[in-house]
Amino acid sequence: MNNKIFSKLFNGIVVGILILYAVEVRAQWLSKSAEKRLQRHVAFLASDKLEGREPGTDGIEKAARYIASEFKKAGLKPAGDSLWFQYFELPVNPSDYKVNVHLNGKVWADFKGFALPYSASGEFTGAVYYMAQPDTVARVSLGGMALAVELKPLATHQAHHRHPDYLDMVRWAERKGAKALIFVDNHGIQPGFSEFKTTDKFFRTSLLCLFAGPGLSKALSDGGGQLHLTVRRPNPVRSANVIGFWDNKAPTTVVIGAHYDHLGRNHPGSRSEVPGQIHNGADDNASGTAGLFALARVLRRPEFKGNNYLFIAFTAEESGLLGSAWFVRSPLFSKYTFNYMLNMDMIGRLHQQLAISGVGTSPVWGNNINTLRTEGFTVKTSASGVGPSDHTSFYYKNIPVLHFFTGLHEDYHKPSDDADKINYAGMRQVLNLMLDLVATLNNQGRLPFEKTRDQEDTPTPRFKVTLGIMPDYLYDGKGIRVEGVVPGKPADKAGLRGGDIILAIGAHETPDMTTYMKALASFEKGDTTPVRVLRNGAEQVMEVEFK
Repeated sequence: MNNKIFSKLFNGIVVGILILYAVEVRAQWLSKSAEKRLQRHVAFLASDKLEGREPGTDGIEKAARYIASEFKKAGLKPAGDSLWFQYFELPVNPSDYKVNVHLNGKVWADFKGFALPYSASGEFTGAVYYMAQPDTVARVSLGGMALAVELKPLATHQAHHRHPDYLDMVRWAERKGAKALIFVDNHGIQPGFSEFKTTDKFFRTSLLCLFAGPGLSKALSDGGGQLHLTVRRPNPVRSANVIGFWDNKAPTTVVIGAHYDHLGRNHPGSRSEVPGQIHNGADDNASGTAGLFALARVLRRPEFKGNNYLFIAFTAEESGLLGSAWFVRSPLFSKYTFNYMLNMDMIGRLHQQLAISGVGTSPVWGNNINTLRTEGFTVKTSASGVGPSDHTSFYYKNIPVLHFFTGLHEDYHKPSDDADKINYAGMRQVLNLMLDLVATLNNQGRLPFEKTRDQEDTPTPRFKVTLGIMPDYLYDGKGIRVEGVVPGKPADKAGLRGGDIILAIGAHETPDMTTYMKALASFEKGDTTPVRVLRNGAEQVMEVEFK
């Protein structure tokens, strides 16, 4: 045999062996033995003694200390404000405020309003200045007074889109020296708490802020007088993100995140029919939290030195992404030059498909994800960087994000989401895929960011009714596949069940989630409409009454 030919053949064989070896190594970032560690972590985090890990409880404090301990064992360094922890106060529920109103010396017994979620706590006694038309350029002095502002029908619509009227009035009243601000409703607008929410969940004012309700509104607009208010803000709940850092002295840092809180016993997000039960949240999200520990141990290897790694276990995700929202607005955020963010939320029920959302947030994501081996399962991708988990907070800071999710199930937000139902082999597969992706990106530098088409680009539907289903977000066919129904809700009463595919609600076709939400937004309480579904290959029509 010719020496050159032999040399080329030999070199080719060697290269082939090295490639095969590299593939095998990549497939074994986490070996099968890692499943026992994952199981141990989930079993602890989802145990009854942690009582569902609701912020403000002893259970979540135990979980936070456990996470810090595991971060330390993995070799990370503490990176919070207080060693491993970043504490903050959670926004309070407006319904927990205590409000007393006296007008012209008499107790206003039928006060049907409420304190606004950003109101200060305290007392006010003084005169009322009534403003029939919101006007933030009026030349008035409000020093020591209460400002009563008439809500107009347009204000509610505008408030739903970044709330310009309400917050402009709050800031203007503060500048003018007012001590209290009362929104007066003589047009039957009667907004709820959600109408007064802000994009900044932690917005606060020094004013006592109320929505007056119809009776007090009329009395104030008829002449007001001497007003005495007492607004008592409930004691705030403190909770902590848990943060660890692996420093490779690289120019950029990757965030690996997962929330560790859950619903406790009586969270309003529970789908349980029996109050007071512990919601252990094994999949949601002890699974993602356990994933943090596994990834932290592997990302110390030389193959990953192209970035630093910041591991964050977020609190209060179930309360509105509060932990991640606090982090991105805190001084800690500005300490790092972030490359991208990977979020794990519910990675414990892998069957045939893994959902990865956020693929549109960088042009780099698609091609790199397509090269990954999936070990017997498929990957469904979606573009949007906005979703119901903590990656959204980073997306709004122009950071490329990905969210890893194995799908909803009947145990979602129920006490039955327990550790014995987790697919630990599937968790290892998801984590290995993530490690493959991080290794692939190791030498690609800082990823470019792209904005995706999100709900903020179009008017958000406003719902007055609910159907009471749990959609299957991994379903990629035409229509909305029902994963489960909520007992006692309209879908349940109409006879819908898991596996049904909703094709239309009334005259509205529902080929996807966007059209489904628009369809729901068109109905009022008391409306009755046919719902066309596909069940076992045959179409059926069921009558739904929205109550």
